[in-house]
Amino acid sequence: MQKRLEIVDVIFEKFEKTKKVNNEFLLSLKFFFPNVLESAIEIVDTLETNKNQKKLEQKFLKGDLNNETIQTNSSSSTKLPKVVLFETEKSKRCFVRFESFSRNTDAYLIYPHHYCSCPDFHYNVINRQKNLFCKHILAVRIANALGLIEKREIKESEYLDWIAQFEN
Repeated sequence: MQKRLEIVDVIFEKFEKTKKVNNEFLLSLKFFFPNVLESAIEIVDTLETNKNQKKLEQKFLKGDLNNETIQTNSSSSTKLPKVVLFETEKSKRCFVRFESFSRNTDAYLIYPHHYCSCPDFHYNVINRQKNLFCKHILAVRIANALGLIEKREIKESEYLDWIAQFEN
C-alpha cells in the first residue's frame, strides 16, 4: 500500500506543476481510485463553479460585469460544499474543513493526504483497505492543485480549538 501511495504522490506532483487535467492524469487516478474518482470530480466541479460564481459576483459589485450572467441558487435545500484549508502561523500544521453536499452532515475534518473523519474513510480505507483515499481526500488533493481551496492562517491555540470541535 505504501508503494501505491508513493506513486499517487508522484502523479499529483506532476499534476501540480502543469495544473492541467488531461487524459493521462484522469486515467492514472481512475486506476488508483476506481470507486471514488467520479464523486471526487463532482465535488471539484462544484468547488470550481462556486469560485467562478464568486468572481462574477465581485465583478458585479464593482460594476465590471460585461454581458456575463450571474446564476443564483434559489433552492435553499441544496447545500454546496465548502472547503477551507487552515494552517497555523508558526508550526504550519494544517487541516481541511470540508462542509459536505449532504444536509445530514455538518463538516468533515481532513488532514491532507492522511485522514478524513467521514464514515467511508473508516470503513473502506482503514477497515477494508478497499480504497487508498475517500472521495473527500481525493477531491481536496485535486482542488488544492487547481487552486480552488480557500486558505486561512490561524493561531496555534485556534488549531487546538478547531480539532476539539471534531472530537465532540
